[in-house]
Amino acid sequence: MKKIAKFLASAFIFFSIAYLSLFIVDLGLYFLSLEKNQSLVESPEPYLGDQFLHPYYFFFFTDKEHQLQEINSWGHEFPWFDKRGFGGGLGPEMKGDRELAFILGGSTAFGWAASQYNKAIPHILNKIQSKYFFVGAGVPSWNSYQEFLRLSKEIIKYKPSLVISLTGYNDIINSYRRRNLSIPLDSPESYEELYDWVENIRKQDFRNQALKKYFYNSTPLGSLLLFQIRKRFFKTNKNETKFESAKGKPVEFESYEGFDLKNSAKILSGQIRDNLDLMYNLSKAFQIKYVAILQPMQDIHPQIFSKKSAQPSEYNLYYDKVIKQVKNNDQNYILNWTTLFKDLKIEDMNTLFSDECHFTDKGYEVMANKINNLILKK
Repeated sequence: MKKIAKFLASAFIFFSIAYLSLFIVDLGLYFLSLEKNQSLVESPEPYLGDQFLHPYYFFFFTDKEHQLQEINSWGHEFPWFDKRGFGGGLGPEMKGDRELAFILGGSTAFGWAASQYNKAIPHILNKIQSKYFFVGAGVPSWNSYQEFLRLSKEIIKYKPSLVISLTGYNDIINSYRRRNLSIPLDSPESYEELYDWVENIRKQDFRNQALKKYFYNSTPLGSLLLFQIRKRFFKTNKNETKFESAKGKPVEFESYEGFDLKNSAKILSGQIRDNLDLMYNLSKAFQIKYVAILQPMQDIHPQIFSKKSAQPSEYNLYYDKVIKQVKNNDQNYILNWTTLFKDLKIEDMNTLFSDECHFTDKGYEVMANKINNLILKK
């Protein structure tokens, strides 16, 4: 009996130590996977790779040096932003005797795909005219809602004479991917993923919440059999983006099964128009000239349609529906430039666009001259 009791005691101690060791390893791997995924979210667009999507980036900029370094290391050889979130080394204090002007918008306003930032619109405008000094306030992935936040919270205090928004594309592409009416269609990119991460942020800090979720989802048997360890190690280090239809089934990007195209276009166009109206009225109250340009998009030009297929894709139809409803009245401050290059030959179009919405160096130069000739001179 004593031998049996001794054996059982030894076995209990052994399995207790083994279980505790497995638990510590599993918990460590769990928190390691969380640390690796706090800031980076896999982009739905392959050419973007990983984007820095710290919550700061959704609504305003951080002055924390390590976060700015992450933002500035996205793949361009030239610096992206200073501490104020202005691109290309241009700041309001550099205006001299000129009137101050800002370019708001997303990645096209910023100058994505330009070989150097001095090939982007603000720099070019500063070279070809002398009335205004332009500062780049475009931010990749930002939409009209975020533009309004930046104008109202930051840009206004610099007392500019002119603000131009190069806008529309990100609102439309993000809402088309989202296919979800439970949050506003004009919410920032990846806002749903952020919401899933933080949940009850007022009640608990990140680690306490993560620890609670760990104990809720894990079972002693699962940890003992290494199910949780294998799950943490092989799966949770990837944060995959999936798009779902209204029926809850994963869908491909070009598919819109269960997606109410007409209703969503109507809702989104109203939200974009509200955001643009807010920027216009706010600017007017501060005696600032405001112009919103619905930015050119390569694929919706007639010559591209005829070359690719007889019918435009569902996304292009959606884009077209939204744009027509945004610009459906006499709002003179909104300029529909989506088909600005409709008279060009397709081979000339390819020299202007690097993809469906971003320009080449030549395209940015042409766009800046269009702004100068069609807006600034008038």
